[in-house]
Amino acid sequence: MISRLETATLWGIIHVSMPFLLFLLAELLVRKIKIKEAVYLYLAPVTYAILTWAAVINNLFIIIHR
Repeated sequence: MISRLETATLWGIIHVSMPFLLFLLAELLVRKIKIKEAVYLYLAPVTYAILTWAAVINNLFIIIHR
């Protein structure tokens, strides 16, 4: 668990921006591969975003409500 608000905020900014980078990478790979199964590459950024947002909200909630 992250105990300082500044650390949690920095962690949140870094990890919340990561799904966008993963999405851009998936977009490039899908255009390059051009096969039907390539659309599954989009699941990685979506899953990462869901888990990251849940963790960020949980950590900030714990820190703020101490």
